[in-house]
Amino acid sequence: MKMKSAKLYLLILAAVIGFSSCIKPVTSPKEVICPVPVQDCAPTQWKGMPYDSTKTNLEIAGFRYAFRPVERVNTVNDEWNLAFYSTNRALMTVSDGDRQVAVRTRMVKPDRGTIEGGIAFPLPGHVGCVSSAGENIVFAVSPDRGEPGRSDLYSGVFRNNWITNIEHMGAGVHQDEHSFESHPALYPGGKLVFFTSDRPYGLGGTDIWFSYKLSDAEWSEPINCGESINSKCDDLTPFVTNDGNRIYFSSAGHETVGGYDIFSARFSNKFKSAIATNNYKSLQPDDIFFEARRNMRPPLNTEWDELFPTSPGNGDSLLYYSSNQAQEYTARAPGGFDLYVRMKIIPLEIQNAKAYRDIAEAELPDIDEDIPEITIPIAPNFELSGKVYNEETEQIIPNTLLTVKEPPNPKITQTTKTNDVGEYALTLEKDIEYEITAQSEDLFFDTFTINIDGLDTLTQKTHDFYIPVTLMLRINFPTDKYDTPYRFILDSNGIESNITWQTELDNLAKNIIDYTENLSRLLLVGHTDEVGTVEYNDELGQNRVGFVISEVIKRGVPARLLLGSSAGELKPLRQREGESLKMFRMRLRRVELQKTLK
Repeated sequence: MKMKSAKLYLLILAAVIGFSSCIKPVTSPKEVICPVPVQDCAPTQWKGMPYDSTKTNLEIAGFRYAFRPVERVNTVNDEWNLAFYSTNRALMTVSDGDRQVAVRTRMVKPDRGTIEGGIAFPLPGHVGCVSSAGENIVFAVSPDRGEPGRSDLYSGVFRNNWITNIEHMGAGVHQDEHSFESHPALYPGGKLVFFTSDRPYGLGGTDIWFSYKLSDAEWSEPINCGESINSKCDDLTPFVTNDGNRIYFSSAGHETVGGYDIFSARFSNKFKSAIATNNYKSLQPDDIFFEARRNMRPPLNTEWDELFPTSPGNGDSLLYYSSNQAQEYTARAPGGFDLYVRMKIIPLEIQNAKAYRDIAEAELPDIDEDIPEITIPIAPNFELSGKVYNEETEQIIPNTLLTVKEPPNPKITQTTKTNDVGEYALTLEKDIEYEITAQSEDLFFDTFTINIDGLDTLTQKTHDFYIPVTLMLRINFPTDKYDTPYRFILDSNGIESNITWQTELDNLAKNIIDYTENLSRLLLVGHTDEVGTVEYNDELGQNRVGFVISEVIKRGVPARLLLGSSAGELKPLRQREGESLKMFRMRLRRVELQKTLK
């Protein structure tokens, strides 16, 4: 269904950013099942000229904009936001089953991404938007149980896939235990943050506010951004460009094409002066903080909903956003809310760099007419090499089979074997995602994914495989569930990998089938965390083992080889020093597999 602003209020307030308590988590269709508040909201109809995204505009302006869905990341669930922490890497907020999480994503091309894995997130609840300034981040968390429509802001440090030093942003930002504060956007430097809130004394609906740092752990009372940004309708999802000149946001008010539109506005000179001189206290609620608000126009904005504008730069060359417009064009994207990008295309004869091909791969510099020709010799291929080891004994394994796939295609495109000293080498093409699996006759398998950027000058890459004697299969299930896994399996730290549970079971089934002649029995033991009774967890462990067994049988494994049992909570792992209870429990939930050979 087409969603207009008044009808979408609870969807955005209680679901879009880590808050699936008011709607079903899958967007086909989106069914609001809690009351919709009434807003005194009357946006005007936008009237103007759409962007000329045709090639004709190249002759007039020397560039044109192209609008495309982001390939390889959009799914039947919802993709909401990209929070860039480098020029091509971001934390992507997505819906997965009954929860919302952030996953590490690399943009292989401006319109193509690849998921690299999850993050270690010790807080319970749904993860909302993230914003970073170096390693310092702020993010939203909504509880997975309790009152709908709640969300709090936290700060932390993001390093090596872990979020640490987590602190609640305090009473200055947080209204009360019933309020909604989300969608944080740090101003460059990290001393000022914009966010969405339904706190009192706004203009109506949700408004965008900002707060500045008083000390390392204290933030100022929020200041409303004013009528140049906020309206009587919902205004949300702010983003500040990395040059500090402009804010992008979404609104159901002002002058809209339909639903939620994306707008931009320049910061006023007074605002930028206060920031430059660290004179934050000079900013007063009656000040004008922004100038020249403008609708981002079709075809970026549509009659549907556009949210979460973001960019790795100043928003001119690359501007990402989320939209549910594909519901009207089901052939264009998988459905729900998907990620799109507006790309600035500059002709090759102007940019004159072969590596850019037909799209702007980065925030481009100003171009002089007398720019000399540029030649960037980049090898199209690279060599992946390394050794294969027994994970337990750390001895090399000769004559080990390695297979190569190009997801999502399940077909094996290349195979090789290790030599007498356990070495292997593969020649692979850049800009292609590969899934490489090493498997052994009397052990199990180890899987690795890789995708080298086409602009990377790298020609050699090393990776060693460690094949386990006992396979720890960590399919990630919702609480109390055993037949509806989350999308990605967990690694040995309890962090989501970039390997889907279907791929992991495909590889398990292949390993069993390939070496059936040498296998007498495969024992599967289910383990759970300690939450619940011993009897309940014993049954849950057995059910999860049963799910794995039924899935590998579907893949051709003989049922006579499989023997399942449950240890429930009775054989826990040891909790690591400094490990949060949430991460420890995620490691506990596992199925252990052991081969008995003939």
